[in-house]
Amino acid sequence: MWILGRLLQKRYRNILTRGAKQLPPIQLRQNGKRGRVAKSDAHNLWERLKKHETAVLLFARLSHVPFTNNRAERDLRMSKVKQKVSGCFRTRKYAEAYCRISSYHADHGKSGIQSAGRHSNGLFGTALR
Repeated sequence: MWILGRLLQKRYRNILTRGAKQLPPIQLRQNGKRGRVAKSDAHNLWERLKKHETAVLLFARLSHVPFTNNRAERDLRMSKVKQKVSGCFRTRKYAEAYCRISSYHADHGKSGIQSAGRHSNGLFGTALR
């Protein structure tokens, strides 16, 4: 896996180098203007990909790291919907209970455990088995 990671890193850097040559030129600052010079979307993306290379290629080095973060986004989506619908949680206690229940529900679903015991485990704080 380490060799694959190194090979992928080499290819990634090669692609970044070739991409840098095709970036549109950054326009010079106009006289009297302050602040940052505006860059194109392509240039901003290139800079982020270069700056965060280790995070982008982390999945190649560590087999347990997923290629995308879709699962994490899906896990957060329902709590954000709940927050938008109700406006907020009434107390911190209820927010923590909601998070505990939804966490157990998600973990049991990923583990293949049937839904019958999901909610009681979340309510009473019993651990996954």
